Amino acid sequence: MILVLVLLLLSSLLAFAWGRLGFRLFLADSAVQHPALVQLGGLAFLAFATAGAHFFFPINLWMQLCFSGIALIGLWFIRTEFSVWVKWAIQPLSLVAWGIALFSILTRPGTGDIADYHLQAMKWAELFPTIPGLGNFNRPLANNNWWFNLQALNAFKLGNQWSVYVQNGFLLVLAFSLLADGLFRNSPYKPIYLGALLFLTASAKTAFIGSVTPDFAVTVLLFILVFIFLENIPDRSFWLILLSCFAFSIKLNSAPLGLLVLAALVYDFQAKAKVSFAIKGIWLGFLMMLTWLMGNILVSGWLVYPLDSVDLFPFDWKVPKSVLQFERYSIIQWGKAPGMPIEETAKLSLLEWLPGWFAFHDKFNQLIILLTCLAILINPFNKHLYKDKNVLLVYGFSLVGLIFCLSNGPHIRYAFGYMWIQIGLLLWFMPQKFTALLPQKLPLYLAALGLLVSLIRFIPGLGSSTLALIKPVDYPKVQVEESDMDGFKVKISKQNNSCWDQFPCTYYMVEGCKLRGNRPEEGFWTDNSIQNQQSPNH
Repeated sequence: MILVLVLLLLSSLLAFAWGRLGFRLFLADSAVQHPALVQLGGLAFLAFATAGAHFFFPINLWMQLCFSGIALIGLWFIRTEFSVWVKWAIQPLSLVAWGIALFSILTRPGTGDIADYHLQAMKWAELFPTIPGLGNFNRPLANNNWWFNLQALNAFKLGNQWSVYVQNGFLLVLAFSLLADGLFRNSPYKPIYLGALLFLTASAKTAFIGSVTPDFAVTVLLFILVFIFLENIPDRSFWLILLSCFAFSIKLNSAPLGLLVLAALVYDFQAKAKVSFAIKGIWLGFLMMLTWLMGNILVSGWLVYPLDSVDLFPFDWKVPKSVLQFERYSIIQWGKAPGMPIEETAKLSLLEWLPGWFAFHDKFNQLIILLTCLAILINPFNKHLYKDKNVLLVYGFSLVGLIFCLSNGPHIRYAFGYMWIQIGLLLWFMPQKFTALLPQKLPLYLAALGLLVSLIRFIPGLGSSTLALIKPVDYPKVQVEESDMDGFKVKISKQNNSCWDQFPCTYYMVEGCKLRGNRPEEGFWTDNSIQNQQSPNH
């Protein structure tokens, strides 16, 4: 508990310092923003800087000290603003949200892909710089995901034990603080923010907050971008570009966010309001995406993994094209009928897989699915929708995003953000007098409910380990086979299970994978004569 709390607070302070430094550089003439928004910007700047440094260095203790040192120097120059962070961190809502994050991380799941399925990605980042062709060794690592870099930067690790990652919990605190501001200020968009806050509260009963899954990060960033768009905060275009690029560097299914960015840019250029900041945002976004693309090329040999439509590079570490095709195929198919082989799932028609897909979810998620369908049908008849062009754009954007996500792999967690926005818009059908009666402290009450749920989940495991009050329990050690790759010892899981804190481990290795040299830092390539004879799923 103590370790997790310290990591959460250090992550927050680091993000605040980097955020203020970044905005002094890019938005020197802008008004001071909400502390949570400053920290979100700091996360985006840190992700960008970490990705660039990671081309040359591992994200280890030395990089942590370097980035923390820059933050300390920055805090000295903005020491008069330090009290702003302190006041934010100890306000009642923040304290309750810290509690949700704390207990959720302490009860982190030990298995499953919503747990630390991606633990291997962070282990590679912590021990090595960006490795050419790493996707050949472990297919999911071909995705250049900046969220895992941030997790590694703000983490505690000791050898192959005690991997503690807190970014999802920290992001929950920021989202609760920022979205609650819309209710505290009695914003006209309260129902939409209420939908997002209900999702955050419901997340306390799931594995999202305590895990490292990027799906939670993208969902929360979606809510925040909608908040920024609707509230028309100062320098809106800059913020939307910065955070949407950050979201895109985490997961490709955040691509619909570009619609909000485009709309804001059109508004700004029409109004000629601080266009210089929008232009700065465009340049910064370009640099961020260029860095992200460079990372893609290094780890996979492709411009954007797993898209093979743009084939520009002849590198020997390039992941075979057949693997990319299989990856896209599996992404689309695996969520339709969990547990069924994707080859069989692909043969099912919509009416054949949809009932089983619905039945697979628990009662709560079934309710969310039904409410979303109801919202999509009813929202177009809401007269309030057409009185505010910003809300109309959010409705259209969330509908496009929902269709985009479900058509590219219908796993519900990919679409949660868009579903809860539709539900938030549905709440606009409540009489305005009823909406006005919503207490200003409602976010605090919702956070308290989330804290209670997370605490109930934590208490049963309290007696299972004498160290529970200091740190989360260790990950389970799965029995795996060890193999030799040109003198490099690797663990291979044959049971479609992960190795968690055992390193290096994979069960997604591309057939014919070999070291490019004598050390893993030199990267991995595939012997196509072997790979072409095998299925990429072996």
